[in-house]
Amino acid sequence: IKYKGVTNTPSKFSIYLFQININNCAVSIMFPIAKIVTLFLLVALAASETYYFQTKTSNTGDAGTDDIDLYINIIGSGGSTKRVYMDDPNRDDFERGHLNHWTFAGLRDVGEISCIELRAYSHDAWKFDYITVSSATRPFPLVFVHPSGWVSSDTSEGSKYLKLCAKGGDISRK
Repeated sequence: IKYKGVTNTPSKFSIYLFQININNCAVSIMFPIAKIVTLFLLVALAASETYYFQTKTSNTGDAGTDDIDLYINIIGSGGSTKRVYMDDPNRDDFERGHLNHWTFAGLRDVGEISCIELRAYSHDAWKFDYITVSSATRPFPLVFVHPSGWVSSDTSEGSKYLKLCAKGGDISRK
């Protein structure tokens, strides 16, 4: 396939012109820009997913926090999502003993979920009991646990980066 350029029709709409060679036979195809934009949007929407996260903050002393900048991303058989910020400005997230829920739509569909990565960017610490992840097309939640569960950018208080995966016993299914 060769991109041949943009041309104008009498109605002044730009058209992309592609040339496909099949068995030494050239076939030219012209697409209106509106159709190309529609096609790209359909492809982008088809490759996106809605993910549901649930975090359970530990009930031990000092486990909760009001001030942790926590980011998470999902890794799966088809790649990884971008990092998303785990914060709901309308509530106190990560309070001791509490269960919090997040929904993130429009993220990359990673296929079968295998790992999550947590990154903390503030000096406050947070301890979790578990984190669950599910999606619109894979509603069976994966439950991620960690032996210590402490997350903080201050490494004397916890890990600033955690990668929890299905392999190695860091994950259980519920």
